[in-house]
Amino acid sequence: MNMIKIALICVIASIPVNARGNDYIITGFLNSKPKDLAKTPDNFWPCFSIGSHSNSINSAAFNPAGNRIITASSGGTMKIWNLHGNCLMTFQRHSRGVLSAAFNSAGNHIVTASSDNTAKLWDLNGWCLATLQGHTNALLSIAFNPAGNRILTTSYDKTAKLWDLHGKCLATLQGHTDNVLSAVFNPAGDRILTASEDGTAKLWDLDGTCLFTLQKRKRHIESDTSAVFNSAGHRILTASWDKTTKLWNLDGICLATLQGHTSWVNSAVFNPAGDRIVTASGDDTAKIWNLDGICLATLQGHTSWVNSAVFNPAGDRIVTASDDCTAKLWNLDGICLATFQGHWSSVHSAVFNSTGKHIVTTSYDKTAKLWDLNGNCLVTFSDPSYDPSKECFIPESVIF
Repeated sequence: MNMIKIALICVIASIPVNARGNDYIITGFLNSKPKDLAKTPDNFWPCFSIGSHSNSINSAAFNPAGNRIITASSGGTMKIWNLHGNCLMTFQRHSRGVLSAAFNSAGNHIVTASSDNTAKLWDLNGWCLATLQGHTNALLSIAFNPAGNRILTTSYDKTAKLWDLHGKCLATLQGHTDNVLSAVFNPAGDRILTASEDGTAKLWDLDGTCLFTLQKRKRHIESDTSAVFNSAGHRILTASWDKTTKLWNLDGICLATLQGHTSWVNSAVFNPAGDRIVTASGDDTAKIWNLDGICLATLQGHTSWVNSAVFNPAGDRIVTASDDCTAKLWNLDGICLATFQGHWSSVHSAVFNSTGKHIVTTSYDKTAKLWDLNGNCLVTFSDPSYDPSKECFIPESVIF
């Protein structure tokens, strides 16, 4: 059957490397082709229930200790798993689907973002501690600040919001003219960076004041799919559907334009040292760049668009996730070292744990998989009841 592709590139940011690292990587799926959206009924969006996921897994993340994984699914569940694939807890309180979920830095709280226009804060026993209400449309992404005492949400309502842990809205970041795809804190936690479908990224203080807008003379054509800080917090990367990535300083000056992809750029991230960049594109490739915008290597081998690409903690390996149902491990010369095969549908994301020895992937096939670096699948977090004939679409009211 023909499937509408869902451009939720921002969800990639919700699948981080685990903090301590027990040698694992998580991968996930949500088909991600820009502007291909149209329709989807209410039952596309996840709501929680006890049992296996019943639809695509939208995000997966390690806890800081690296011994638990949280998954959020379009089938209506948010679940905590151990590394043996056993479901330890299922959360059920949202009235519609959950697009992302994340642990705080201490690993004792979880926050979820839903298409029911709310976010929720949870403890590990499944108790809802706070409901973050105020958005007027579905949420797209969610993140804790580094200290774990503030939460950022973005929405189809064209805003981002900053919250405390009691569910009080501290600031509304207004100024974008289209859906806000992602929002992240800088490493110090005193600045916020948003990326929007209006073709811009914006830098904000914690009071909700826009400090400046990152754009070309006109803007990144189409829209910015992601925006991230480097580890020092003084450089910004924006990836766009105009086939380019841009490097900026904190004065809003564009330092370099990374040109070479022949289709939209899904994601762009720095290596840990901050001197290399990897981009993932709809042209079926990923590319490695220096900070002058020179392409150092092209990672060729996928047979469909590349949804994400990230460095390992050492910065000498890259894992890519693709719509060709695979993830791949590469060195910095662009040589493919391993292919992770086993998903039967698109792989949305793949990330390393903090030791760089394991990878986790998530997929539209309703599974997440844990891998070693030789391409061996160690654990599958699965739903055997999946019926692809019951797949559904996004409603016309939800337009990117």
